[in-house]
Amino acid sequence: MANEMVTLATSGGAVRLPRALLTTLVENAEAGYRKMAWGGVELGGILLGKRGEGPEAAVTITEAPGSACEHEFGPSFHLSARDVEGLATQLAEVGAGKVVGYWLTSSRDLSLTAETAAILDRYFFQPWQVVLVLLRGRNVPTKVCVYRGGPGKRVGSAGMLVEEVLAAAEGEEELGNLAVAAATNAPVAETTPAAAAEAGPVSEAGATWGSLAGQGTRPPSNASFYASVQHREAVAVLERGIRARRGVMLLVGEAGTGKTAVLEALRDRLAESHAELSVLRNPRLSVDELFEHLAYDLHLQATNTRKVAVLFALQQRAARLAEAGQTLAVLFDDAHLLDRELLLEIELLENIETRWGKLLQVVLSGRPELHKRLGESEHLGLRQRVSLQARVGPFDAAETRSYALHRFVLDGLQADQLWEPGFDAELFRLSQGLPRLINTLCDHVAEEAGRRGESRWTPALLREIAG
Repeated sequence: MANEMVTLATSGGAVRLPRALLTTLVENAEAGYRKMAWGGVELGGILLGKRGEGPEAAVTITEAPGSACEHEFGPSFHLSARDVEGLATQLAEVGAGKVVGYWLTSSRDLSLTAETAAILDRYFFQPWQVVLVLLRGRNVPTKVCVYRGGPGKRVGSAGMLVEEVLAAAEGEEELGNLAVAAATNAPVAETTPAAAAEAGPVSEAGATWGSLAGQGTRPPSNASFYASVQHREAVAVLERGIRARRGVMLLVGEAGTGKTAVLEALRDRLAESHAELSVLRNPRLSVDELFEHLAYDLHLQATNTRKVAVLFALQQRAARLAEAGQTLAVLFDDAHLLDRELLLEIELLENIETRWGKLLQVVLSGRPELHKRLGESEHLGLRQRVSLQARVGPFDAAETRSYALHRFVLDGLQADQLWEPGFDAELFRLSQGLPRLINTLCDHVAEEAGRRGESRWTPALLREIAG
């Protein structure tokens, strides 16, 4: 049994590893997930083994030593500059001939982030090399996904339940791809129907560019969040603050910079880490409507939805969660539009405090005008309660291109089949790096090109659309 091999088929060739090694990796993923009461410290490392002859020959994995991660950007396996230096040293000590790939665990999805893809491009660039991703989340059976291919050409199998992989190994079956997703250096997520059904809305975009162009299919929406460095750091900073019970936190950025997408990604992270939360998207509520929203959204056992009853039920819920090592959070979108009365109520809500610290965590997300609002004398108390702040801004030219490529991958398209030279540079100039404008411009270009029967997206068409 210890030497029994599991075979996973991919479009780039078979991948084989000992059953015992796969079991150990699953145990590592689950141990990392349980390491914090909040759910998840993600792990990763290198894969050692050998491969046969030919570009599509089977790769056999024999060992999976871990790599160091300071978790500078939260519990995810996101390597800092020092971590990357350590990885390079580890690879040099092992010797390139033995390295067959990379592995990592995730508590979110089976996609490859842009940061991970950059590391793969630098150190694991051979087309036959393997990337093994293990997904372990709350109430989610562990899944495995295998990628093969070089930079810009990686393809990944759909997520497979590990228990089914092991069961198939016992029956000496070879597991084929359930689905294959074409990948570039942008994140690629599993595309099974189950994954799409489980996913929550994260994207700022509407219709996909692929559907507008008569190509492609709608991706699972949890893959739509583009994890740029600044957006990923914003999620990590806010998540750490909520876990540490820091009280009031800010997320600030100009219109169209992706603040709502950050809140959605944060919501998904918190949902996987035993935290309860409410998201308030309408800043124009009255005080009574605020407490009614909290009562219904958090399913509070209040005798009615009046302020006193909801406050009492809210305090009881928060205290019970704190005793269990969990927390309660409320996320306010467009917080710069909150009126005076609501801001005063938020300040009073922050008085719910015990020996565990602040029982209610509040994230205020808004435009830079939020600073001006909190700077008013009547809100000085709330301003003094702000414990940390995250910022997001427009993309630079490289990030604009990466974001657009990410959306193309999700829509099942290839940029080099649509873009005329210079399109991405013009897109950056006209959008000023704002994700919302990038989406809008590309949506309109796809629509107009389809209407005219044109197969290429040109800078001239983009300028015409932008007016």
